[in-house]
Amino acid sequence: MKDIRGYLTEDQVIMLINNADSLRDELLIRLMYYCARRVSEVLKITPHNIIANERIIIFPLEKKKGKVLLRVPVNQETLKKLLYYIKIKKIGPKTRIFKIKRVQVYNIIRRIGKKCGIEKVGEKWIHPHVLRHSFCINWVKKGGSSQEEMRKLQMILGHANIATTMFYLQFSPIEVRSSYDKYIK
Repeated sequence: MKDIRGYLTEDQVIMLINNADSLRDELLIRLMYYCARRVSEVLKITPHNIIANERIIIFPLEKKKGKVLLRVPVNQETLKKLLYYIKIKKIGPKTRIFKIKRVQVYNIIRRIGKKCGIEKVGEKWIHPHVLRHSFCINWVKKGGSSQEEMRKLQMILGHANIATTMFYLQFSPIEVRSSYDKYIK
């Protein structure tokens, strides 16, 4: 069983965003967290993938059955900053927005994490995928654990099977004991 204690709180994510070295780095963090995307998915998007009036980004995913286009909501602030970035960088409609490699994103997250005093998350060094993982844990902790809400989370994540999404319903031993103590005297 995986240990879910290794995740970032929303305050920690905001700290990473506020300590980004550039708008590009801030957007990478925002998209990996607020859209719950993997690095490879964020690096593939183009302005053509953005439906601004619906606050949707279409992420092209590679699945076993071929390519899938996943429509994911984006918060207003992230969308506004992303559109501004595209404008100032003069990025064409079918040009990738972020022209960097995965390892560079890993190094960016490590550097910003270190700057914020967040070098480890749980027992592992901070890395980009912890942002997606943290989005899911924070979703559940905010009350998104009903069957309906978990189905919505499944759709955001692009999981084929709800059982994969249900992983986020696991709780740490400390949380289980706290609930136990709350209900059992």
